Amino acid sequence: MQQKVFQSDVNCASQTTDDNLKTLGQYVTVQDDVISHVNVTNIKAEDGGEYTCTAHNSVGKISHSARVNVYGLPYIREMPKITGVAGTSLIIKEKGPAGHYIGEILVCTMQDTDLQCPVAGYPIETITWEREGQVLPVNRRQRVYSNGTLVVEQTQRREDAGTYTCQAQNRQRNTARRDVEVQVIVPPKILPINPMTDLLREGMRAAITCQIMEGDLPISFRWERNGKVVSNNAALGTVVRRIDEFASSLIIDQVTSAHSGNYTCIASNVAGSEKYVVPLTVNVPPRWTVEPTDSSVASSQEAILHCQAEGYPKPVITWKKAVGKQPGEYKDFLFEPNVQQYQNGSLYFMHISKDSEGQYLCEAKNNIGAGVSKVIFLRVNGSGPIRMLDRPSSPKLSAFPKRLCHGQTNISNFWPPNRFNVPLTDVPAPAHFPQKSKQIQVVKGDQAHLQCSALGDVPMEISWKLGGQQIAKDGDQRYTVREQALAEGMVSELGIERTLRQDTGVFVCAATNAYGSDAMNIQLIVQEMPEPPRNVRVMDQLSRSIGISWTQPYAGNSPITNYIVQYKPGAEAWPNQPMKVTVPGSQTTTTLQNLRPAQVYHIRILAENRLGMSEPSQTVQVNTLEEVPSGAPVDIRAEAKSSTELVVTWEPPPRETWNGNLLGYHVGYQEYSGDEGNGVPQSYVFKSVEVRPHYGGEATLQGLLKFTTYSIIVQAYNSRGSGPASEPVTARTLEDAPTLPPENVQCSVLNAQSLHISWEPPLLEGQNGIIQGYKVTYHSVGEWFAD
Repeated sequence: MQQKVFQSDVNCASQTTDDNLKTLGQYVTVQDDVISHVNVTNIKAEDGGEYTCTAHNSVGKISHSARVNVYGLPYIREMPKITGVAGTSLIIKEKGPAGHYIGEILVCTMQDTDLQCPVAGYPIETITWEREGQVLPVNRRQRVYSNGTLVVEQTQRREDAGTYTCQAQNRQRNTARRDVEVQVIVPPKILPINPMTDLLREGMRAAITCQIMEGDLPISFRWERNGKVVSNNAALGTVVRRIDEFASSLIIDQVTSAHSGNYTCIASNVAGSEKYVVPLTVNVPPRWTVEPTDSSVASSQEAILHCQAEGYPKPVITWKKAVGKQPGEYKDFLFEPNVQQYQNGSLYFMHISKDSEGQYLCEAKNNIGAGVSKVIFLRVNGSGPIRMLDRPSSPKLSAFPKRLCHGQTNISNFWPPNRFNVPLTDVPAPAHFPQKSKQIQVVKGDQAHLQCSALGDVPMEISWKLGGQQIAKDGDQRYTVREQALAEGMVSELGIERTLRQDTGVFVCAATNAYGSDAMNIQLIVQEMPEPPRNVRVMDQLSRSIGISWTQPYAGNSPITNYIVQYKPGAEAWPNQPMKVTVPGSQTTTTLQNLRPAQVYHIRILAENRLGMSEPSQTVQVNTLEEVPSGAPVDIRAEAKSSTELVVTWEPPPRETWNGNLLGYHVGYQEYSGDEGNGVPQSYVFKSVEVRPHYGGEATLQGLLKFTTYSIIVQAYNSRGSGPASEPVTARTLEDAPTLPPENVQCSVLNAQSLHISWEPPLLEGQNGIIQGYKVTYHSVGEWFAD
């Protein structure tokens, strides 16, 4: 820390009240240490707490804290209004009084960290929290710590908003109280939107509506396509329309293939934001990108018949050959070992022969429309026998033919004996390439060396062309041309520094001398890692599986060997080793299995070729469907409330067995028969109860028989149905006064002063409990009727 940083404007300010003075200051020692201090004059109990000194500069910062306890009665500082977001954890603790900013190097603040309810005074025995007069906690989402911190998990507006009161008390029962208002705001929740895949054709109208199920107003909407903002654009035909406060629509008047992609609705308010991705695809009939044309090639040479088409889904390109010499009837082309079809549809002949000549039909189909097709003629030129030339009329050197065949030096084969005595070494040789074409592969970014060797008389000039344009030696700085004379011609080398994708193409090496010219084609293929897969979309959504498809990306001029489909739960960040499925490069669909129901998943795809893997595709968010709960409620408790009522309480099933959002519970009850273990469902009577905020439940069963034991089960249910029942528990209603009199009352005379009275207990359904005894009332007949 340098001396020059400390200037006069970094001196601590002072805070003064009527009878209290806090002074802050600092100075620099000769060892360049910064000493800062705070002085409190006429200290009070409310000055107690934790004091923190923070030193910082442009490199970093460091803090030190120490607590000052001031003996005195409990005191709680004022707390500002607190705002929490529904569904998140709310932590109420002290933010402390305002600190004192003392320049760009040191900041001194005072705050309570041990007593999170901002309590001063010492000693403090207990710190408690209340809400609306009830001492917390009142449910398992609330936790109160001894240092005064209140934590409310999964906050809910109805249950958690309101006035909270913090109370501090010492051992002498002196107390201090302070209220704080807590507001709970709700972020937007988007109603799931169905994917728009395999629905649209070019020219149709598309509309995607984004509706909000819950969330505080005002809500703003934003639409994106493949991560880029979509707005009202007449050129693109997109219209964003606000329907009402809770809905927005994206409308495309006439869809084209350019509109395919992943559309994202983003809804935001002060509480947060949520997004929902809707894949949209447009079915497009095939159309030519490279239309086939007639071709002519020399026998034994390489040949390529180009045929490429685009559309959605990706067109399938097939080749057929005409039967006979006139087109009209075609048969499937039988590929020979020297013939192969590229992935882009072009047909490649390694060493073509005369048998390959004929009419060929290239056809592209994708089941959208009729497809496109084109008939072309492939001509194969044979070398044939050497033609005899006419004898020259006079012995002039210019009348002799140029060299007839490379390596042929005996001209007596073509004429009668050498009557003109012309030296064989004087026969002119035109520029000629023994090899007419070749292919070179190079990795993007590496150097490429293209070499052609021409035979013939010198002087000879060699030039290079790409796409019909001459490559100038002083043009692209990445290109260098070197030439060297040979005994029978010349060799030229075109070097390319740091090859790029656009360098892929056919380079033409042309050689010219005074007696003729020739050309050689060199196909340069620049290979690289593939691009990310495109148009990732969801084809099938089930509770435990998701079917997805994608479009093959640019393969980097090297066949894609595999696709790696990565996926994870939506609430988690992408780990270093996410869950994945490897798919062969020839396949663009797969199904993810063994997923959890009602779970949000993020999915992305990488393409792989021999050079490596691409960047991940755009992440797609998808929800698995719900299933009936697979777990039963736990901790079932039942107790009697009266002679005709039972109160049943329970806790929800384990969270991983919900398989969706719990909507409520079915509480079943029946008279206990003692043989519940046989597994046969009895005639349970069910009562439905909605789920409570903490997901547990409580039900009061009414109208029951008095002093009767009941068997009780509980089932959780969601939108898909009811889950398994819990283990039965039993409970008995309370006793009540008998409702039926004793049965079969009989009276007999024993003597003049005694009667014998006998009876039987009341019927069982009228006893309503355990009979403790009987009350016998007797009177003389006269008294009885007199009464």
